[in-house]
Amino acid sequence: MDIPDEMYCEIFSFLSHKDARGLISSCHRFNLLIRPPFQFAPPPKLIFRTEGTRPDIVIEINKINQYLDVAMSHVINVPYEIEILDNLVRLIISNNQLTTLPSEIGNLNSLTHLDISNNQLTSLPIEIGNLRRLSCLIISNNQLTSLPSEIRNLSNLKILYIRGNQLASLPSEIGNLNNLTELDTSDNQLTSLPSEIENLNDLAWLDISNNQLTSLSYEIRYLYGHTLLHTDNGLLIFTIICWIWLTIFFTLSIIGILTI
Repeated sequence: MDIPDEMYCEIFSFLSHKDARGLISSCHRFNLLIRPPFQFAPPPKLIFRTEGTRPDIVIEINKINQYLDVAMSHVINVPYEIEILDNLVRLIISNNQLTTLPSEIGNLNSLTHLDISNNQLTSLPIEIGNLRRLSCLIISNNQLTSLPSEIRNLSNLKILYIRGNQLASLPSEIGNLNNLTELDTSDNQLTSLPSEIENLNDLAWLDISNNQLTSLSYEIRYLYGHTLLHTDNGLLIFTIICWIWLTIFFTLSIIGILTI
C-alpha cells in the first residue's frame, strides 16, 4: 500500500527527536522507505508557575541532568511532567509558595535528596513513600499537621528534618527508618514520641526542642548513650537524670550491693 507523504509527516510530528531517530534507524535496517518531508516535535519543557505577574520558569527537560534547583523563585506549583526526570538525583524547591506536591513526584526513582522546606505545604502525597533511594528529606518550615504512614518505605533515609511545622505526633512507622542518623522535630506541637523510636539504632542526633513534651517516653532510654539529644526543657533533662540513677540503683541491687 502506498502511504502519502502527508501521513509520514503526521506520524513523525508526534515523535521526539530521540524516538524519531530510533524509528528511522530501524526502518533503514529493514530496508523500509522513509519519505520526507517530516518534522520533529519540539523538546519537552517543564513549566513552573510563579505567583503574581512574575514570569513562569521554563526549563527544557533535555538540559536537566541529575540536579534541579528552583529555590527562592516564587514557584506556586510543581508540574506533573516532572516524573519524566527519572535520572534526577537532587531536587531543591525550597523557599517558594508551594501548597501541594503532585503525586507524580513519587516516580523520581533515582532521587536521593529532596528539599521542599520553607513552603506552605499542609500535607505530603502518599507517593513520597516510593522514593526508596532517598537519603535526605528536608521539609522544615511548612504547615504539615501529619506525616504519611508510607514514610516507612524510605529505608535508605539518613536525614529527616521536619522542624517548624504543626505536627502534634509522629507516625509509629518512623521506627522503620533503620538507617536514620539525624532527626530534627523541633518547633512543632509534639506532646509525646512514639515508642517505636527505640528501633532507630543508628540515630546519632535528635532535636526535640520547642515542643509540648512534658516527659520522655520510656523507650527513649535505648537511644541514650549513642544519641545526642537536643532539648531546652528542664523537665526532660530531669527525666534523663532520673533514668540514669534508676539504672544505677537497680544494677547495684541486682549484684547485691544494695537491697530494695
